[in-house]
Amino acid sequence: MRDEAETRREAEAAVAKSKPVEPSRLALVALFRGDASAFAQSLQDELKAHKKRFQKQPNSPMGAVCFPALILARVAIDRGMKVEDDVYLPVRLLPNWTLKTAGV
Repeated sequence: MRDEAETRREAEAAVAKSKPVEPSRLALVALFRGDASAFAQSLQDELKAHKKRFQKQPNSPMGAVCFPALILARVAIDRGMKVEDDVYLPVRLLPNWTLKTAGV
């Protein structure tokens, strides 16, 4: 089983090789680093990209929720980070979301 440091190094190396770098990948690396500010920015960038993609297909069922962001939000909450609810990111529906994790 790999340790988290090795996994982080591999994730960082994968992001360095990918062009263009997707915001969700940057958010994942920020999670591994414990960088809440970079995570929040990358998550917002992912949500903006999601909105842009699905404005072209307004009736697509996949456009209702940004699943990569939702997965990242679940991990972030488990790591003690606060994640803001968004129209494409309904964190209140996650099983690990509580009023406490929302900062309320």
